[in-house]
Amino acid sequence: MEIRAGEPKKDFPERLFEFTEMIKEILNTLPSLQEHGIIITELSKCVSNLRTNNNDTRSGTSKKVFMDNAEILLRYMIESDCWLRITKRHVKEINTSDLEYLIKESGELRRILEPIVQKSR
Repeated sequence: MEIRAGEPKKDFPERLFEFTEMIKEILNTLPSLQEHGIIITELSKCVSNLRTNNNDTRSGTSKKVFMDNAEILLRYMIESDCWLRITKRHVKEINTSDLEYLIKESGELRRILEPIVQKSR
């Protein structure tokens, strides 16, 4: 996926969707080596859970449902950030600028979610 510098930021649900799409695209570029299997598996799980819970959060029927899903989103954002950093360290055959962008974006998305989750506690 091409990253366009200076592009205006989208709302949180759209940013999260774009984030997960970029991870999927990066995963598709990884060589099918056994040592990459755990990275592919774990990042795929994160993407799936981020998408599911993002949709659930958007359609939340109550404040409690919204807050519960925000907490789940935060947990998977933290996990995906960890796996992106592991990918950066261990996978040499990857576009590092795209990966750096995703690591930065995961931090920004986490900083959006953290205050929401803190208020719910």
